[in-house]
Amino acid sequence: MNFLRTVLVFLAVVGASAAIGAPSNDNAAPPNPLFEAAMSRGDVLLAAGDNTGAEQQYRAALQQAPAGEARADVLHKLGIALAHQARFMAAEPLVSEAEKIARAGRGGVLLADVLRAQTVIVYRTGRIDDARVACREAKRILEANANAR
Repeated sequence: MNFLRTVLVFLAVVGASAAIGAPSNDNAAPPNPLFEAAMSRGDVLLAAGDNTGAEQQYRAALQQAPAGEARADVLHKLGIALAHQARFMAAEPLVSEAEKIARAGRGGVLLADVLRAQTVIVYRTGRIDDARVACREAKRILEANANAR
């Protein structure tokens, strides 16, 4: 049963990654297979609850020197993997950097995802008011995106 769940999660992640990773214009950076493979493995391991394995894969993805939203995505997911291991102090600067990158880019759902991770991390480090602010902003972004469709 766990193997089947892992396979289904892998297929869903790979399908979503293919759709998300498709270049939107001729000036887009060429795909990096090593980065994409590490991210996909990390996503599968994170979904399966192997947070240490996911951390290793996300660190491998960072070694490919991604830029822009890809960098924000891997920092965000690495922060989540660390937070699942109760390593909140290590996770916080990663998610903060992901937030800065997401704000400088298009923002949108990526920024909302980063803010949701930040909500948990700052809450767990005892900063309740900061967690409320991050949560409310993530909610506003998600509601705005839902209404725009």
